[in-house]
Amino acid sequence: MADPLVSLAPLLDALQRRPFALLCDVDGTLSPLAAAPGLARVTPRNRRLLAQLSASILVAVVSGRDLVDLRRLVGLPEIVSIGLHGLAWRIAGSDELAPEAQPYRLLTREAADELGHLTRIQGLVLEIKSVGLALHYRNADRSARTQIMRAIASSPAACRFDIHEGIRMVELRPPIGITKGVAVRRFADRFRLGGLLFLGDDITDIDAFEEVRALRGHSALLGYGLAVVHEEAPAAAAAAADFTLAGVAGVEWLLGEIAARVSREP
Repeated sequence: MADPLVSLAPLLDALQRRPFALLCDVDGTLSPLAAAPGLARVTPRNRRLLAQLSASILVAVVSGRDLVDLRRLVGLPEIVSIGLHGLAWRIAGSDELAPEAQPYRLLTREAADELGHLTRIQGLVLEIKSVGLALHYRNADRSARTQIMRAIASSPAACRFDIHEGIRMVELRPPIGITKGVAVRRFADRFRLGGLLFLGDDITDIDAFEEVRALRGHSALLGYGLAVVHEEAPAAAAAAADFTLAGVAGVEWLLGEIAARVSREP
């Protein structure tokens, strides 16, 4: 497991690089995990600090959520939003969707129809995205996962997607090899970054942690991955990161420290 971050000192070399970017997952990082996706809320302090930081550095959220959902949840049009684990981007008011993901729009609707009966499971939430879908069983009996996997296996449309799992969630994504790690690399190339930090808490963030480490070893970019640790966070995420933060409160502390440092710079 990575060491807890207790000061900015280990990050200073990266923070001094320009251009510098802060990339954050949303659920479990900027927002406490909620009983259902629609109930999640970014904390007011995190929202205020991200807005403040975006005036001086590049700021982006990187999430499995749809772009429209990120606009509602984060509410900061001035920052970059990367949704669907890197398939969809919103930059300067313009939306972009990976061309290879387009054929999966129709398949998403077909899969949703074929898996719709799962919503009869008490506590299960079916989240239909513009591309792909997620089945959240946080409030369902643990046997729900077995039922979900059986239903996917018997659905012709769902079988066309890759299966990924997160915290009490099963997700279907297009099998086109785009992950949060790919998104981080493309973001770094697009903005020719000198430094970056990536914050996340779940299995889906491990690809990003690993990509940050790879960029640090094979390019001029200096970056670090920080895992947000809470009672439901998988140990594998903390093991893949460079440092850990203690929950959403730890994220608020870090953003506050970075904002204070940036405000002192010319």
